[in-house]
Amino acid sequence: MAREKAAFDGRNSQNGMRVLWGVALLGGFLWFVWVVFVPESWRDLFNYSSKYNIQNDSVHFTPKPKDCDWGHAPIGDKGCHYKKQVLLGISPTTAQGQYMDEETYRKAVTGKAQYDAVVPIVTDVYIDWVKVEEQ
Repeated sequence: MAREKAAFDGRNSQNGMRVLWGVALLGGFLWFVWVVFVPESWRDLFNYSSKYNIQNDSVHFTPKPKDCDWGHAPIGDKGCHYKKQVLLGISPTTAQGQYMDEETYRKAVTGKAQYDAVVPIVTDVYIDWVKVEEQ
């Protein structure tokens, strides 16, 4: 009867580092694929639906305009870019307003006295783009 070789014994002391490097490389590769190949609208859909615990169809967005992109005619730097603006649709039973931005929501959740100790419930997320002219 042959004795089985242990995975991590004195003779295989480098296997742990190999596994660690393999996991790190796999994580880096998956992050690269997520950032480069997955469209921003899909990333926003996943990120905001999981962040605010809502359904995917409750995340509404307009496509990012292309007129400030370097490759858009006329080719070159146009001195502008677009900034993402996120508005949260709030349940009318939990807050005084219908919409709030993420910063106001964060303050309301951390400083609950503003809403009489009731945390606002997010029902929808609206993503829009605001053109910013560079000086």
